[in-house]
Amino acid sequence: MVIHLYSPLGEFMYTILSSVLPPLLSAIIPAILFDYLLNTWNLDNEPSWSWVMVPIIPLASLALLALQGRCLLIASRTACTILISYAVIMLVFGRWWQTAGGISVLIALLLVAVVLPTAVALTPLGRLTSLGRFSKATIFWIALFFGVGFPAGLANGFVVMWRAESIAGDLPYCIQYASQTDAFAYEPARTLFDLSALKMRQRLGTAGFTGTEFTWQDHAILVIDDRKFTFFNWSYRQENFLDEVRNRRHYEDPDRAYLKPEVFCTPQRHYARHLPIWHRAPGKFEISIGGRHFSIPEAYRPRKRGDGVGGNALVIDAASPDFVAYDPSKNRNWQFHYDVTIASDEAVDLSSVLKRRIAGREADNIEPEFGLSRIQLLDLLRKNPSHLLYTKYDNAGRLMGLIDCEVRYGPRLLPRNFFYPNCRYMFVSDGFVFTLRTESASQWQAIKQSLVQVLASFEVN
Repeated sequence: MVIHLYSPLGEFMYTILSSVLPPLLSAIIPAILFDYLLNTWNLDNEPSWSWVMVPIIPLASLALLALQGRCLLIASRTACTILISYAVIMLVFGRWWQTAGGISVLIALLLVAVVLPTAVALTPLGRLTSLGRFSKATIFWIALFFGVGFPAGLANGFVVMWRAESIAGDLPYCIQYASQTDAFAYEPARTLFDLSALKMRQRLGTAGFTGTEFTWQDHAILVIDDRKFTFFNWSYRQENFLDEVRNRRHYEDPDRAYLKPEVFCTPQRHYARHLPIWHRAPGKFEISIGGRHFSIPEAYRPRKRGDGVGGNALVIDAASPDFVAYDPSKNRNWQFHYDVTIASDEAVDLSSVLKRRIAGREADNIEPEFGLSRIQLLDLLRKNPSHLLYTKYDNAGRLMGLIDCEVRYGPRLLPRNFFYPNCRYMFVSDGFVFTLRTESASQWQAIKQSLVQVLASFEVN
């Protein structure tokens, strides 16, 4: 059946489509921009004023929908002049491609595109044409997404605070949200803005070189210190913290302790109430280990790990060989590859670690290398070397250093350390046991000396 455009049915369908399609199509670009804003990775680098410009421009543009006639013409021309000037100023003088600043400019340019026909008196917004409907609907969707949705996302931080306070009561607690740079890490909430829907989101769903290693981060985790840690995960569907944190049952299971949730924040009473709304100057993390006190800059992402047996361990994220603070924009691997764990030497026995590593494996002593003794572990199925263990003993026969390196058999075209550091280095020095990843065993002395010096720089007498 052929429907002629000028038949009654054709006119009816044309009326329906011309009324429905423009509002639907006009939502596509604002929705894409809003999704990009929510899922960008460098929200911490934004200047405060850029966040203010994101909702103000769309809300101010709503006035165009209420005006008619000459007032609309004057207002649209004024709006185009202001928006174009703003975009030019940002282009020339501002680093506006920093997410929120760039989004505000893109919003301004999009508004110019839909208001310009009215400004030059070609298509008034009030006229019932497809272009007029599209322009009005675009202004509406921009105002809805950025003028209403954006502030609502920010205000959600107060809801998170209220829920956390009601669950924790007077118990010490803290909140950590999914890292924007690491699929396996969390960041301590340092401001109420960190608790908003713009920051408290699961950023990464897969990991690994091929993207096939799935991770299961929660948007955020509420950690309550009730002698043992109790975990709750945030649900946007319920707008509440739920008792569904993955692997929480492993927290007290010593055989599967490696699966337990890691605590990146430091619990305290009424944690969220003490958070500033927007900005917080970087501070220091205070911790005592082995009877010594350390004050560590937050840039190192310092945190406490352990259950109190033999004292808690300190974890920092630092990049060798100088062990400067981990920077996700410069360091190519996941954050946990740069974890440096520092514990009292009373809490870790390297000899026991070596015995467990060799137990049940075929091990051969081979020629020394880099001034270290070597043990080769064989794969039980293929009988190929799977790991090389480097050991260092002191004059009294105590094990002071252990390096466990995975033997890789990847394509020859790829460098040996293409994927991630393949050696786990543990050494004893100055009353502490240091554990970290390294590319090889060749620089073990320089790494040891540099890391001990970095820790000493944090010590408070």
